[in-house]
Amino acid sequence: MILNRALLPEGKKQHYSEDIDFNDYVGDSNHCKSITSCHIELDATDLGDIVLISINGVADIVTTCKYTLEDIPLKITIKEDFTISSNEEDDSSYFEPENNIDLKPYILGFILDKVPHTAVKKGAEKPKDGVGYRILTEDELEAEKSKKVDPRWAKLDEIKL
Repeated sequence: MILNRALLPEGKKQHYSEDIDFNDYVGDSNHCKSITSCHIELDATDLGDIVLISINGVADIVTTCKYTLEDIPLKITIKEDFTISSNEEDDSSYFEPENNIDLKPYILGFILDKVPHTAVKKGAEKPKDGVGYRILTEDELEAEKSKKVDPRWAKLDEIKL
């Protein structure tokens, strides 16, 4: 989605509605594998040096279940307000010096920000211990690490001082 600043009337809100294609997005295997569809409703207002942008949208994504590693389809709702400035020294806005502003990276960031890092598929349960492996919580793992002596330093324990 490209927003042309030069075409925005100053002080007037412009409304845009668009389906954005994220088929070129290749996600990691755990957080967000793919974005199957995305619809954005956008209001942009040129206020001279800055552009005020309000985004509302819905994206269908695929993430991974933390227990079963199976794909989980999720619907993500986006509602964000932000400003873009042509002034590099404006710390409260995103800096974009050109008139044509590509909003796709911003929208992608807002979508990825809403994806849960610990998604669990409905009905999935924490795996049980099996042959040759154990399932530990973070606390159990830290406690076990603190008790275990590194074999490289074990000989030092035998020295009598």
